[in-house]
Amino acid sequence: MVLLLKTKLLQIGLESKKINRTLIQRKIVFLSLINITLINSFFTSKFSRNSFLIACVVYLFSAYHSIGFYHADEHYQILEFANMKLGNSPAEELPWEYDKKIRPVVQVSFAMVVIRSLQQISITSPYTQALVLRCITALLILLTSTFFIRKTRYLFTDLKQEKWYILSSYFLWFLPFLSARFSSEIWSGVFFLWMISLYLEKDTSKRNVFLMGFLAAVSFLFRFQIAFALFGFFSWLFFMRVESKRFYLKYITAFIMVLIFGFLLDSWFYETLTFTPFNYLNEFIATNDKSNYGASPWYYYLEKIITFPRLFIGIPLFISLLFFFIKNPKNMFTWILVSFLFFHSIVGHKEERFMFPMVFMFPLILSFGYSKYLHNRKPKVIFRVVLVLFFAVNFFLIFLMSTKGAGRGRLVIAEYVYEHYQDKEIDLIYTTKGYLFEDPSGPLFMNFYKQQKLHTIEVSNLCEISTILNENKNEKLVVIELGDLLQNDCLNMDNAIFLKESLPIRKEWILAMNNFGFKTSKLDKILLLYKFNERK
Repeated sequence: MVLLLKTKLLQIGLESKKINRTLIQRKIVFLSLINITLINSFFTSKFSRNSFLIACVVYLFSAYHSIGFYHADEHYQILEFANMKLGNSPAEELPWEYDKKIRPVVQVSFAMVVIRSLQQISITSPYTQALVLRCITALLILLTSTFFIRKTRYLFTDLKQEKWYILSSYFLWFLPFLSARFSSEIWSGVFFLWMISLYLEKDTSKRNVFLMGFLAAVSFLFRFQIAFALFGFFSWLFFMRVESKRFYLKYITAFIMVLIFGFLLDSWFYETLTFTPFNYLNEFIATNDKSNYGASPWYYYLEKIITFPRLFIGIPLFISLLFFFIKNPKNMFTWILVSFLFFHSIVGHKEERFMFPMVFMFPLILSFGYSKYLHNRKPKVIFRVVLVLFFAVNFFLIFLMSTKGAGRGRLVIAEYVYEHYQDKEIDLIYTTKGYLFEDPSGPLFMNFYKQQKLHTIEVSNLCEISTILNENKNEKLVVIELGDLLQNDCLNMDNAIFLKESLPIRKEWILAMNNFGFKTSKLDKILLLYKFNERK
């Protein structure tokens, strides 16, 4: 009897496990279907989804290779600020912006959180930490751009035109490279784009408007100059849209709350009560000292719109912008872009990176110009040639920019040294042209990347290197600019072992071009890393 009872209970248990397993399997299938549905609903079509997935690969590939920074502010005013606050470098070696307290620290604080979190899971390499920040930036931009595409596809009635818009939004050659930049310009631009996308939802609920104000304020705290775009947006709202008083009240309330949070965060970071927007305004506007920062003519940005993307892309972009502004004077994007360009043009100091917050809108303008003006016209030979050149230049540049380090890639050399000589006493010898961790123009110190057992030695020319090779027993690594190596007549390279170059272009090609009389132009700025095993 007992045996029969045990057998029955066992059968019931097995049947119960089968039922539970079946239920679990059904739940997994159900949840998977929900996830697939949610993912598919995020995209407008299968083409959009596949383009996004390919873009993810390209953008992360670019982030992986894009070691370093495009402009000094991208590093020295973010990562070095974070590195100091984390207790790894002295405040005295930070750029002058720290003493002036003009740098808002929202982005700096985010970097600190990411770095500290990575350290908790034993990821201590500064290069890996910077890579994570670049990947976060790239993914954030991809998601925001996809959201923006969803909200602006109504401008294109033809499916072919929409596909053109999607491709240009993801694969215009400078977008993957810029999307790997953990810079204030890029983060300000992507949060502004997010805010605009929310407005295009035409949802004026309290939650949505509050979120819009929050995003606008965060965008402002990343980079104050986004105020020029916000001015254009609010001017358009006032004159062309006329939203309710409740809309403005909720928007401004959220904006002010974020500003208060920014004030508290800045005060904590600088260890004194400070309001960085006021400090910035006082430093750059009130003093109006153009001599310290340089001044450019008013048409600087009009010229850069053509030259920065390269001519076969810049000229169609410039024409599309003019066409869009003339044909759509009441459009929101016209007001935003014209306002942003106008106010930046009347400011004396100009740099091409100041336009970066707006670049994510350029594919929309370019695609609109193509669809409304060129698409329905009878193709001519010249147009076909221009179109072929456009695609050829674009895909060549996207490949080039996705496989190289930022700038001339000096941190590509630095990372190689870190990976292969981290635990060794190293003398790193370089000329002023080949500096890695110290910028003599600042002076600026790159303490975030510099390893403990590495000793840097600066020389004025290659001839001085020979004497230093004999000074002590430390291993000698030498960074040489290719242009200096081409003119070298005093440094014996017989005992030198080539290790790494800063750009993914083999030096042999450059040397061959030089021997045949071709000018290498900026390619002679490539940095080369050598190891000297034997001393003279």
